[in-house]
Amino acid sequence: MFIRIPDFWVLTLFFLQLVSVNGIKLILELNTGETFSNFVSKYDQFLGSTKLKTQNIGFETISIGQFKAIKGDFGINLLKSAYFDKNIKSITFDRRLELLQVQSFAPKHLARLSQRQKLKGFQEFEYVYDSAAAIGVDIYIFDTGIYRDHPDFSGRVRKGGNFVINDASGESKLLQDPNGHGTAVAGVIGSETFGIAKKANLIDYKVVNKKGYTHVSTILKALNSAVLEIEETKRPSVIVLALGMSQKTHLLNHAIEAVVERGIAVVTGAGNSNQNACELTPASVNGVLTVGAIDINDSDHISEFSNWGACVDIFASGVDVPTLASDAHPNAEKSVVLKSGTSMSAGIAAGLVSYFMGMNDTATEAIKRTKMYGTNGAIPQNDFLFRPFTPNKVLFNCGGDPLW
Repeated sequence: MFIRIPDFWVLTLFFLQLVSVNGIKLILELNTGETFSNFVSKYDQFLGSTKLKTQNIGFETISIGQFKAIKGDFGINLLKSAYFDKNIKSITFDRRLELLQVQSFAPKHLARLSQRQKLKGFQEFEYVYDSAAAIGVDIYIFDTGIYRDHPDFSGRVRKGGNFVINDASGESKLLQDPNGHGTAVAGVIGSETFGIAKKANLIDYKVVNKKGYTHVSTILKALNSAVLEIEETKRPSVIVLALGMSQKTHLLNHAIEAVVERGIAVVTGAGNSNQNACELTPASVNGVLTVGAIDINDSDHISEFSNWGACVDIFASGVDVPTLASDAHPNAEKSVVLKSGTSMSAGIAAGLVSYFMGMNDTATEAIKRTKMYGTNGAIPQNDFLFRPFTPNKVLFNCGGDPLW
């Protein structure tokens, strides 16, 4: 977040301390009417010998629809001028994002999805769904990688972009998903056993490192790449962002909004810090489907970690959800892992959005339908006592029988 500081010299000290001491790269968002060439021309005197127009590797440009940004090691004099430039929409540090996970240890989450009522301990768990199961839909999973060769994916996962540099060494360097988070999310999205979108195409966009974190600039580059690919294929597509920040960053929000404006569905988790999701990125992005977590093993109570508030659109199972293990796990192809977190909830919801898009919904229609047909009033009312403006709505797939 860029803080407005009235005093010019205080502003100078602010940037000197945070940029030179911490060595954090900065990202400048340009207004719609500004161009990269105009920016270079205007700040030519500050760029010195390392000029953007020479394609110097010290600078990177990102363009997604109307969204334009430039990342680099900008000097203090350029920043002082840019601060007062009306053509610079926002300035942010290249901040860190982390995976939305809490713990690791026909599945209940699918049975809950296809019925209005809470699960009962003695019932037979059945998942009722339309056999089209998101056929023809591409789902871009921005995560730690996917164990693409897992037989439960039936060959429907292909390698997309790899935006993680020098992520691992030794044996782990050979792994498709050294962390396991991406495979777990992909499992509830589109595996044959645990997934909703059982016939969708899954695209592995590796944007998070083995340790579970990434940066704003990495997400921007990946979004740009995915949008270009989607516009080339012209296929119905969903982007899953099962990661988040500890705060709200308007620049990244604007970039994701630009993706939504291109007719692409974006689904994210509400976050796992038990706070207002409207204070965080990407949970607060307009047009994105933001999903909170409930515990279907505990009468659909909101999980103790799930974020809440007006920016949450709907809830889905997010506690001890069974899914696939990655190739970092011993005997992965025969193992089932239990995962908790709004990442799992987001994965389930992304599968349902894709499921509706497989029935010829547009991205906007599918997200609207996901929210419209959710089950109202399923979450115990006491859960909302200290969670103001939070919707009481749980994901529902219409029991395999479309209601339209």
